[in-house]
Order: sequence, then structure tokens, then C-alpha cells
Amino acid sequence: MRGFTPNQNVTLLNGQGVGTAQWFVLNNTGRNFNFEMLASEMVGGLEVYKSPQADIEEGALGGTVIVNTRKPLEMESGTIAGSVDMQYSELPDEWDPSASIVTAWLNEDETFGINVSAAIQNRTVERHSQESDFGWFGP
Repeated sequence: MRGFTPNQNVTLLNGQGVGTAQWFVLNNTGRNFNFEMLASEMVGGLEVYKSPQADIEEGALGGTVIVNTRKPLEMESGTIAGSVDMQYSELPDEWDPSASIVTAWLNEDETFGINVSAAIQNRTVERHSQESDFGWFGP
């Protein structure tokens, strides 16, 4: 949401909160959603709420985003979508791959379906920093 930091928004996956582990400076994780854990092929739609409503989870100052994944009966049987990607990281001077795929199967009557999806990501991270804990200034 424009004008708000990520920790002032709520992001839900299929209407549910998802805990993620991701490194941040000085362990300042706050409330976050790691969008890297979900390949774009797996996203079926987004709902964005900028005003509070009684039927969605509360707690967002900026807004609430609900990421909905694809559902088996919404896809045609035999559909396959995927991607392959390479990312260059300058500091470690490494190329790292990522790939994702999603496919659907439906029975003949199209009353039962299965989605199968997979994603893999390999990232080389090199960090050069200096951190200080100024806790001794405390109240």
C-alpha cells in the first residue's frame, strides 16, 4: 500500500496468515510475507482491501492483501504452466537458478480435480556489514 511500510499491512494466503522466516537487519522481522515463497504461476488472484471490514482479518493500518492460489476446478485438465529463471548476485559473483511448475488434472465430469505445483530457488547471499546493539541506552 502506498505510503505504508510492509509491517503496517497484512498479507494472507487463501485468507490465512502464514508465518515466514526471512533475514532482516537486526532481526527486525515485524509482520511480513515472503512473496518469494510463492511462484507467480501458483497465484490465481489477489484481493486488496484498503478499508477495514468485519469479514476479513483485522490488524492492518495500511490495508489487507489476500493472495489466492489456483484451484483445480478453475483450470483446464492437462494445463501446465511454469518458468525457469537465473539471477545474478553481484557481491558473491554467482548465478543462481529458480524454477516453478503447476499442473492440473480433472476427472471426465470435471467435478474433482487435483493441482500439483512445485518451486525451487537457490540463492547465494554474501553479507558485509557492521551492527551494533545500543540496548544499554534503554529506559
